[in-house]
Amino acid sequence: MKQCLLLVGTYSQDILYGTGDVVSGKGEGILSYIMDLDTAVLTRRGVIGGKGTANPSYLTMDPARRHVYTVNEIKEYDGKPTGVVSSFSFDQDTHTFTLLNIRETGGTDPCYIIVNDKGTHVLTVNYMTGIGIVVYPIAADGRLLNPTASICHYGASVDKIRQTGPHCHSIVLDRQNQYAIVAELGLDKLMVYQTDFGNGTLALQHEIPVTPGQGPRHMIFNRAGTKLYLINELGNTIMVFSYNEDTGMLVHLQTVPTITDGFDGFSITADIHMTPDERFLYGSNRGHNSIVIYKIDFRTGLLDYVGMSPSGGHPPRGFVIDPTGRFMLVCNHDSNCITTFEIHPGTGNLTKIRETPVLTPVCAKLYPL
Repeated sequence: MKQCLLLVGTYSQDILYGTGDVVSGKGEGILSYIMDLDTAVLTRRGVIGGKGTANPSYLTMDPARRHVYTVNEIKEYDGKPTGVVSSFSFDQDTHTFTLLNIRETGGTDPCYIIVNDKGTHVLTVNYMTGIGIVVYPIAADGRLLNPTASICHYGASVDKIRQTGPHCHSIVLDRQNQYAIVAELGLDKLMVYQTDFGNGTLALQHEIPVTPGQGPRHMIFNRAGTKLYLINELGNTIMVFSYNEDTGMLVHLQTVPTITDGFDGFSITADIHMTPDERFLYGSNRGHNSIVIYKIDFRTGLLDYVGMSPSGGHPPRGFVIDPTGRFMLVCNHDSNCITTFEIHPGTGNLTKIRETPVLTPVCAKLYPL
């Protein structure tokens, strides 16, 4: 493997947050690149803007790598208070995208999207108002069909600005695709649902509370499916949980900070990933504008602090690590660039090697070619 396909989602229009802050959107839509895994050079190949690409802030591909699915993080569509998700066919030879269809999400500001391992269903979550979780069957040609599940959460937590109601921020599937876990920033909970992809439904099994005010954001499983790592947006922490894949139960093991230098300015976290060999785990800090580095104990799965690295721009949102574990690509939104770092194989430390201009990048995904 010498190359990877890189897909980048951007903010293509300004977005108003519930806090009253406006986030700039100058992006072109969805961009594709070829990444050389020897040099980490990114070569731009394709771009799609226009219909179906309003604020494609999070995206994914199906297992066959023939279709791209993206959220459109918007508050209104066709005069209705809803976001949408869009499906595209993708030609890997020509790097052309063809819009297949658009589906409403029933809630505003959808922010995360995944495909199950069989490529039969798309799952997405809305961050702001309305329905929290939506499940769509996938047609044979890649189009999204009518939802088979639409779930609302209710409640609030302690932050009087960010947690006055439910705010789903991400959804992940366990190794067997038997359970789906939702990070509920507004409720300070992880919601565990049993999946039924025969019917395209979800059934709530567990509500796992986290420390009030933490604001769960993104999650990743280890390869064995025995540990879940959660980054908390408001608390600037990472939590480690043990996971029972038979029952879907999570048990908290450890909490560590994402900022360690006494910084007293405003900062919130964004993304979390680990190296393919599962030796190191990283989290991005927006405001502190850094990447925190932890070493993963191979016996316990617990985290040992390594250090901090500047993110190469501001603020760092999504980031991705290539399949060889040599390079990290960080989306620095306001700096309008993707910053590439080399990962030291022994220490996990980061060395900046280049910047690639990209307007308001938010999400980066790498797929082996």
